[in-house]
Amino acid sequence: MRKTLFPICLVALIGSIAHAQSLSGTITKIPEQVHRRAALAIVKISAREQQSLGVGIIIGKTRNGASIILTTNALVTGFEDQLHVQLENQAGAVPAQIITPKWRNRDLVLLAARSGLSGAPALEYGSADQLVTGDEVAVLGFPQTSFLSQNSGEVASAAAGKLTLSFAISVGQNSGPLIDRRGRVVGIAVSRGAENGEAIPIELVCFVVEDWLRHAALAEFWQEGKDKKHWYGWVLGVALLSAAGAAIGLSGVL
Repeated sequence: MRKTLFPICLVALIGSIAHAQSLSGTITKIPEQVHRRAALAIVKISAREQQSLGVGIIIGKTRNGASIILTTNALVTGFEDQLHVQLENQAGAVPAQIITPKWRNRDLVLLAARSGLSGAPALEYGSADQLVTGDEVAVLGFPQTSFLSQNSGEVASAAAGKLTLSFAISVGQNSGPLIDRRGRVVGIAVSRGAENGEAIPIELVCFVVEDWLRHAALAEFWQEGKDKKHWYGWVLGVALLSAAGAAIGLSGVL
């Protein structure tokens, strides 16, 4: 049964109570209520199941069960034929492929995992436009851990097209969701090799993916959020799903 689209707000993925391990620095476990949702949607991306590259976000599933994953182009460049994805509690990684070069640009790319991935598009989304310097944010991923955890800090600066963070992005967090204090996804985190990480605002992700609009052919996709005042949530959902549907059709995943 189709799920309705939901505004762009990702939930602050919270580590489960079982994740009692204490980590150095600002890397901590994620709250339980959010972790249940995040664990279904965040995948670790690696090269041939060995070299950890970063993470991706499941944004939909096709009628045949293939998972569609959003990540950054820089993360997968050079590893196109080696990509594997894995959920937090999954025993082994499964192969993933770039859907087709046409649905790939300087910033973003869509991957498809045809089988063996039981996750779901379960995250919530918000707005980066409302962030100001000093706001608390966190990046979700697998930094130095085999389980989902977060690295938190503040927004160091918010400018058009870029958010600068007060903390670095580790390899295991690269391309992971940036969440606000309410647990909503407000950006995609990227590492520029500096002490201060950066993030692509979710509105810019929406703008970019609008160029990929086509008819979607997905059986499961974004859920509708509670906050319906933001029109860009609907646009992003439609854009991502439509892009995925067209790209999947072209690549023969369906």
